[in-house]
Amino acid sequence: MLKLRSGKVYYISLLAVLLMVVTACSNNKPVNETTEPFVLKIATYNEADFKNTFLPFLTREFPAMEIELVQTEEVVNSAFQPGVDYGEYMIDYWDRFMNEESPDLLILNDEQSLSYLSQDSWLTSLETFLERDEYDLNSYSEALLEQIRFEGGGVLYGLSPLFNGKAIFYNKAMFDTFGVPYPEDQMTWEELLRVAGRFAAQTMNGEPVYGLAAGCMPYGNISDLAIRMGETEGLLLADPELRQMRIDSDSWLQALAPLDTALKQNVIYTEHDGSGSLYEPCMRILQKSAMAIGEFETAAAILQLPAEMQQGGWGIATIPVSSMSRDQAPEAIRPTDIMVIPARSEQTEQAWEVIKALNGDDFAAEHANTLNMLPKLSARTEHKPLVFDTIFTAEDFDAFYTLKSMPKAGDPLELYYFELDIVSLQAIVYKEFMAMIQNAGTLQETLNKIQEQGQVELQRGGGG
Repeated sequence: MLKLRSGKVYYISLLAVLLMVVTACSNNKPVNETTEPFVLKIATYNEADFKNTFLPFLTREFPAMEIELVQTEEVVNSAFQPGVDYGEYMIDYWDRFMNEESPDLLILNDEQSLSYLSQDSWLTSLETFLERDEYDLNSYSEALLEQIRFEGGGVLYGLSPLFNGKAIFYNKAMFDTFGVPYPEDQMTWEELLRVAGRFAAQTMNGEPVYGLAAGCMPYGNISDLAIRMGETEGLLLADPELRQMRIDSDSWLQALAPLDTALKQNVIYTEHDGSGSLYEPCMRILQKSAMAIGEFETAAAILQLPAEMQQGGWGIATIPVSSMSRDQAPEAIRPTDIMVIPARSEQTEQAWEVIKALNGDDFAAEHANTLNMLPKLSARTEHKPLVFDTIFTAEDFDAFYTLKSMPKAGDPLELYYFELDIVSLQAIVYKEFMAMIQNAGTLQETLNKIQEQGQVELQRGGGG
């Protein structure tokens, strides 16, 4: 039963057939001691996704529980506009929300919020619960645990049963047709673009074949590709603290030299048409490129391709890694549903039982056989997706579990904290790279132009 209370707050009754014994309403009483109903207030960033992904399982596992569901704001998106200090916005929002709503369990989709809430004593550490209950995390993604612990300042304040990440999806049939070896895990950008270069001047059915698509969920265009290549080598597009562009350096020139070569070979697919349904833009790209960079939902786009495009099979390799450290890459792994217990929760034991259940093997096994509204991967490495078995094997998805995410200090999105308009900077990068392609300009000239125009934008954004 679901009924609207007010605004974005909902009550969900979970009084289904009794499958397990749960707690009474008394605070912090062990969940397995009573079948009397109790209410758990859960705050989540996406109400529809919660009901689609988690609610069916919770309904069966906790039939005596009623959920008071509160929708939070997606803080990153709300602050994603010029003139807004993201740091100040986030602090103000979470202070106000936690004081006014006081949820028993909170689900976060951005690590910045976890970092702030853990530093400001809003959350309860899960370490004691894990040790007391001997909760098994042996099959849990080590990289994911490390990422959550890093954002919590070395303490595990939450668990995320699901995550997303980036990888290289490649069309085996195209590789086989032109006798090109498949891409391997943990390649650098230079090595990957050398593979892409093997498709130079190749055609299929009279149409050019590209080695690599610059954008396919969420890599939108050439600017995203260029910025990520620099970021992988630890380079900043700009110094947010000094409000100074950094892209005209020798390090950037060296990092982007392989991209310059690939663009001159015309093996990078740079067009990006975002029209159509959810998967259509990616589907168009996948039909023209031997490789595409994408998040997990790219697998769902491949599942929608015409049958002839699915024949021959597809593979997945890790996103390119840093030449300095082959076990990590920017945003290689990203927790999407970080479940934490607020320090003020009046139902800590009940909240912990829900976290345990949703991060356990039973939920992971069920999720592996389900294609949800927002496709995500299970944190349990033994339960990789099975719904794509006509195209991929479970082992293909190892690419998402192999790498660690690089520390965020070099992430261009750190510019949020300094009231800078990163979208404007990306637009400048895009414009100048497209001009370089069309006018056969040099990489050095392009970086110089980005430096000059970007500096003007930074001064404008910083009020200078």
